[in-house]
Amino acid sequence: MKLATTSSSTRLLTLSASADDFVIEDIAFDINQTAAETWTNVMVQINGAKNVHLNRCRFLNSASSAFFAANRGYGIYLNSSYDTVLVTGCYFERHMYAIVTENSSAGKNVSVDNSSFFELSGDGVEINVPTGSCDNVTVTNSVFNYLGSNNIGRGFGVGASGATIKNVQITNNDFYFVDNQGVHIEDGCQRVIVSNNYFESCGTAATASFGSAIYVAAGVALNRAISDVLVDGNIIVSGTGTDYGIWAAGAYLTNNLSVVNNSVNGVGNGIGIVINSANAKTTCTSNKVKNSLGVGVRYNSLSGLLCDNFCWDDQGSKTQTYGIEIQADARDAVVRDNNIAGNINKGFLLSSLTFPKNIQSDSIVIDS
Repeated sequence: MKLATTSSSTRLLTLSASADDFVIEDIAFDINQTAAETWTNVMVQINGAKNVHLNRCRFLNSASSAFFAANRGYGIYLNSSYDTVLVTGCYFERHMYAIVTENSSAGKNVSVDNSSFFELSGDGVEINVPTGSCDNVTVTNSVFNYLGSNNIGRGFGVGASGATIKNVQITNNDFYFVDNQGVHIEDGCQRVIVSNNYFESCGTAATASFGSAIYVAAGVALNRAISDVLVDGNIIVSGTGTDYGIWAAGAYLTNNLSVVNNSVNGVGNGIGIVINSANAKTTCTSNKVKNSLGVGVRYNSLSGLLCDNFCWDDQGSKTQTYGIEIQADARDAVVRDNNIAGNINKGFLLSSLTFPKNIQSDSIVIDS
């Protein structure tokens, strides 16, 4: 299904509210315009339909023979009160946004599995509902490769932000060369799991804002605070220009954040893990962080647990100055059993005159 090059402001296929129980298989959708308008050129719009399954479909822009920042158009546009949209085995290439929500949509049950996202000038899966809502989103077993166009507002692998977004799971995916953030969890998100993903050279765009593999931060309004986020078992290899491995440092509260069992290799770029004072009840445990530029872990959560982390530098020319930096607001955190040997300065950096109340110095390894 291909849009004529002379056409514009077109939707190739729209499934309205009455178009329920649709299965679309083995169809190629082609926007066929390198400069197509973003919002009005859509390959598939799901406008309130229920029980839609897109299987082994291809979404592309055949007018583009290479990756261009000017590529426009949407693959799948989720609008109105959609319910149960399954995307399996699909391929998205050389347009702007692959799967994206309308700002005020109120949908639920979105599942993306075993799909590929390649050379998009925008985002892969973006659940962005500032005046709407979404419940139950899963993105699994998929690959995101070369996303973004060195633009501060684009270039995200999987993102969620809005008035209310609940029950998000992002698991077993691969992210390569995603300009801004591989995964970003923002305002209004509740009950989120980001686990067992692989990130390489994400957050490297020159114009990136807090370029990172994983970004967890509420920055719009206090009533859109984030809660109950688990970041577990991810492998992160930074690239030249990466700012952070995991950034959890928004302007508003993130409650019950757990950053556990992750492996971050800075390769001489950026700080490994940052958790700031907008967070409370933060668990940062059993992470392996090496070769950062600066400190391995910067921790400033109002309360929580900082333990069993291993932070070191095994480069010939070391760049990781300290294993862990503890800042002023982390007075009520429990700190124990961290191994911070092998950094340039062999220990903790305390950037405050206030020592944490619950630090257990006898269980800290600081000798090289």
